[in-house]
Amino acid sequence: MNHTFLLKSARWTVEGHYWQKNSHSSTLKGSIEISWTRESWFKMKTHLSTEESSSLEIITECKGFLDNQRKSYTYVLQHNILGSIEGEGWLGSDSIIQHYWIVDSTRSRRGFDTFYRISEDAYHFNNVLLESHNLVSTMEATLKHII
Repeated sequence: MNHTFLLKSARWTVEGHYWQKNSHSSTLKGSIEISWTRESWFKMKTHLSTEESSSLEIITECKGFLDNQRKSYTYVLQHNILGSIEGEGWLGSDSIIQHYWIVDSTRSRRGFDTFYRISEDAYHFNNVLLESHNLVSTMEATLKHII
């Protein structure tokens, strides 16, 4: 497994687009910082924003545990808009896939992320947020390792 995203402490830039239901796409920019505190524990901080006049800012702080035997992880995340989130992820040969659910949501919200490895220093990122059976928003971006 040759993943550099998530598995190594690093900073990544994020550039792409964000769509909400019934609206136009917005340019998305930001950064992700990953650190490993103990052998199997990681932290990830994300700061994303849109550049349009109705600017949106997304800030998250994540703590997770990676089970090296099974190549899977669980995590808890605090999101400035969605609140408390719990999730799980799997490490594939070329992608990292995670599923999450909003803990206190009465609207049955959940999401799905894919990080597809383009190269050692670049990933393609897709995110989908669902409410019940309906798409609410999606993100598509390129992540680049800051060397």
